[in-house]
Amino acid sequence: MTDPFLPHLVRPTRRRFGRILLLCAVLLAACSSADDPDKIVDPGPGPDPDPLPEFDFDTVVFRVSTLEAPGRERVRWIGTTDGPLPDSPEPTRWPWIGYGRAFRVQWRASSADLPIIATRYRVSQSDFGPWLPFDAGKGVWGQDDNYVFENMSTAEQLDGQSCEEGPDCAGLLRFPSGRHRMQVRALTEGRRELDLELGRLEFEVNYPPVAEVVHDASIAPDDPAASPVASWFLRDGSEHHVAVADGDTVPSGATLRLRVRGFDRLPGNTDTDSFCCDLLEDASGTEMRYQGSTTFYREDVRGVRDSLFTLFGSVASDSTYILPLGPFDYQAMFRAVDEHGRRGASVGFSIVAGYSPLAPASSLLQGSGVLLHPERDAAAGETAFARGERENLAWDSELHIWTQGQGTLTLSGTWFEIPLLLRGEPDPRVAEVSNQRSPDASPQSEGYSDHVRSFAYELVHQSDSGNDIAEGPGDRPERYLDADDFGTLDLEGEDAWRVFVPDLVFESPELFSPGTCPSEDFCAIGDWLRARLGEFEFRLRSKTTGLSSVFHQESPQPARDLLINLSSYGRVSPPTIGTVSVHLALTDDLGNLSGTWPPAP
Repeated sequence: MTDPFLPHLVRPTRRRFGRILLLCAVLLAACSSADDPDKIVDPGPGPDPDPLPEFDFDTVVFRVSTLEAPGRERVRWIGTTDGPLPDSPEPTRWPWIGYGRAFRVQWRASSADLPIIATRYRVSQSDFGPWLPFDAGKGVWGQDDNYVFENMSTAEQLDGQSCEEGPDCAGLLRFPSGRHRMQVRALTEGRRELDLELGRLEFEVNYPPVAEVVHDASIAPDDPAASPVASWFLRDGSEHHVAVADGDTVPSGATLRLRVRGFDRLPGNTDTDSFCCDLLEDASGTEMRYQGSTTFYREDVRGVRDSLFTLFGSVASDSTYILPLGPFDYQAMFRAVDEHGRRGASVGFSIVAGYSPLAPASSLLQGSGVLLHPERDAAAGETAFARGERENLAWDSELHIWTQGQGTLTLSGTWFEIPLLLRGEPDPRVAEVSNQRSPDASPQSEGYSDHVRSFAYELVHQSDSGNDIAEGPGDRPERYLDADDFGTLDLEGEDAWRVFVPDLVFESPELFSPGTCPSEDFCAIGDWLRARLGEFEFRLRSKTTGLSSVFHQESPQPARDLLINLSSYGRVSPPTIGTVSVHLALTDDLGNLSGTWPPAP
């Protein structure tokens, strides 16, 4: 072939070039038809009733057509390396080709300055795959503006020597499923080559299969074929089934059952107006497989939200997906996989598991007042308290704490305890749901439901809005305490609200007041007491899990299961917030109430 870079190369006129192409097309079609009457005939370029557009800037426009029958084509996609043009029949980012289906790629290169005089092209599988053995892919410049890929034979079925002699044999090569790349290079009359990126065309072979979740309202929920259905056990031991929709809420501990189905784009399995389709390699039919994955979103007691997921695994052979539900928000994803390993787009189904309990109650009523005195009991209308053990404690002047060891000042006093009785109720919608592990749940799952299993409280002093004192078992919302029984927790003894008060405070409170305290130790003890007495905001929450709660998140493949510690998770109630005041009762010589300490600010 004449080297396109030689000085004597001239661009043929459109009329001469058209006549030459037309003559070649007629001769090629005649020869091909004579050799194989059943072979798809390339009709050649001929007069184009829908010519590719030309532009006044550098570009390469592609048109991809499938050969529906001998001598009949159907345009599928028109566009550039940047995507489809507005008049493209298919609006996909790049063209899709049915597996084993013959197709033609046409191209028109345009230059901003001079006419295009030659092109060359080649095809590879993916960006880094080898260039496929097409004769035209050897980098020869020519006048070609289209190529027909018959896409019907495997590489092993081709005769390598014949493929070296012409494009017909190599053109039979069947593209494997996946993404491929065609590179068209164009040369202008001024011997300038267009940017390589302009001639890049990516195309996908093998339409992806489609999966969907079966929704069949005609089947009763307790029928094993029903989908989607959630089931859970009631207190009387019976199992309750209910049809659910995407985004519904069900109790924690329920089981979700979904059926999955799908189809591949094959002849007879698409709408008549849709673009068709993959061809089967043999008569055995398509092999459709399904995979499922679960993502669940959880929020801990501090309000921090994160997510975990199980990897995609094969769904059961009957295409039924069984998902046990912990106290999380779920997104189940499914996809179909065809016989070539092509994965379809994922489809999802979301479900929320778990109802938050009602706001809890406590023995501390809104506006409660507690007056502590070593000899005075709570009066009518006051919150009761208890006098604990008496001790002699030493004050550590460096750490500002009471100790039973050595200190700079030792005082006798009493531990005062304010018992806390906490009560919590589940959401009325789950009042009859069993609070025990369901019979079909994993034996590794334990201690979770929508009934109250733990409580947390805060006592926030008026001078300590950040609650930095951090005394007591429940002074932080994340420090939950297990309930004694479902919905009940009585805090007494060391678990109660406790404060140590020296006897001397009742006798001479001025020794511990600012401005009248006689030493640094007395002033520091007074500061310590004022941070634990006075006005408080009482905050209470309940939760549906306990400190030892565990959930086994099962997946279609056991090796990908997750075992989750639920001590910081679960459904949390709205807070109950109230105010309470705790003061020391000061009495006169006759035992009558004469005042309180610390005084109101």
